[in-house]
Amino acid sequence: MREVIIIMNTMKKSKHIEPVWLPLVGIIIFAAIIVGIWSSYRQDSSPTDMSTSTTSTPATSTTSTTGARGPQTTNRANQSVVAVVQSLANDSRFAGLLSSTGVASLLTGPGPYTIFVPTNAAFGQLPAGTITKLNSTELKRFVEYHIVSGRAIDVAAELTGTIQALSHDALNFSFSTIDRIPMVNSAVLITEYKAKNGIVYLIDNVLIPPINR
Repeated sequence: MREVIIIMNTMKKSKHIEPVWLPLVGIIIFAAIIVGIWSSYRQDSSPTDMSTSTTSTPATSTTSTTGARGPQTTNRANQSVVAVVQSLANDSRFAGLLSSTGVASLLTGPGPYTIFVPTNAAFGQLPAGTITKLNSTELKRFVEYHIVSGRAIDVAAELTGTIQALSHDALNFSFSTIDRIPMVNSAVLITEYKAKNGIVYLIDNVLIPPINR
């Protein structure tokens, strides 16, 4: 369109245009109009430069809401659950109680059994006298509260709710809110050992039976 204006101004300034040039002037004006329209069309239809765009698409995640992050698994299929507990280096406190209370003798059958074994560090976090003040009956109940008889529990299989322990008290199973780590009561399950007559879980907290039942 700029070319058209220039031509028209030129025509106004000219005192006289020979008739022979009139057709040529018309062609030039027509061509200028076409060029102007084409340039305008190309400008409007050119792709947007994404590097300067102020609109952005927010990032999305596809985290699964059904899968649980189970504990590390170790296969001990050639050992019983009691043998597995006795072989663990960092749970000697519980292994000693399992034997001294006579509860180990209750776990010699085909099972299946599930044993939750607190680490020695977990015992160290208990208030002084928590274990030593228990009488023999209470101590046996304490050990049995860490055991489920008749079931090999898969804690990573969306298990929630309560299950009765060998002590006849309820154990509560859940998953942590953020990363869905399996938990029993307030204890996180660290390692899973699959034995020939059940499963042993190493946990980071001691399970205390409820005071009233």
